[in-house]
Amino acid sequence: MLWIGLQVVCPFKSKNAPLGSGTAGFTLLEVLVALTILVLAVGSLSQAFSGGINTAGAVDGYTRAVAIAESRLARIGVDTPLEEGQSEGDAGEGFRWSVSVQPYELLGETDPSHLLRLYDVEVAVSWGDSTARRSFSLRTLKLAENSEPFWQ
Repeated sequence: MLWIGLQVVCPFKSKNAPLGSGTAGFTLLEVLVALTILVLAVGSLSQAFSGGINTAGAVDGYTRAVAIAESRLARIGVDTPLEEGQSEGDAGEGFRWSVSVQPYELLGETDPSHLLRLYDVEVAVSWGDSTARRSFSLRTLKLAENSEPFWQ
């Protein structure tokens, strides 16, 4: 065999051994190190993906809660009368809602002679189990006719 003077320096072989001399392949230590790095990389990737799946589940819960709250808020004053008080109910699949309607006082003014009255309306939606309970709420002001105008 003819060698052209190409030499490779390798710490595991004799000093300045020519290319191709000795045994080819990996040592057991090199294989174990490579497998350890592979296992750590796969573990990190699986945690990243499972975190993404958990986040997607939470986003789905918030999306449904927003839809329930918006629906309840839109129904107040249309399907249900806009009156002071509280109500609550079950929206299904672990979601519960509550509505609170309170008179809104504008700068301390409570003059009953006005034709219209302003109400502070809050809709809260909660879901999840006892260990990871989540909630979302929407709040707005709604205008309604005064049930006790000044001419009565």
